[in-house]
Amino acid sequence: MNMSDAPHAARVSAAAHLLDRGWGKPKQPVTGGDEDDRPLKIEQIQRVIIDPTNTNREGTEAAT
Repeated sequence: MNMSDAPHAARVSAAAHLLDRGWGKPKQPVTGGDEDDRPLKIEQIQRVIIDPTNTNREGTEAAT
């Protein structure tokens, strides 16, 4: 940012990154969930282990 021989675009980019790092990025609104544009709620996260050699998808159970 302070190098006078650096291209202007690089200096601006460096300044923006430093500001984001020091002050944080502005919060992004979360939209696009349902008809009323409310975000969807995550109720459950599942980890499923699938055998890549099994092509008929039998025996796929959620990890407990």
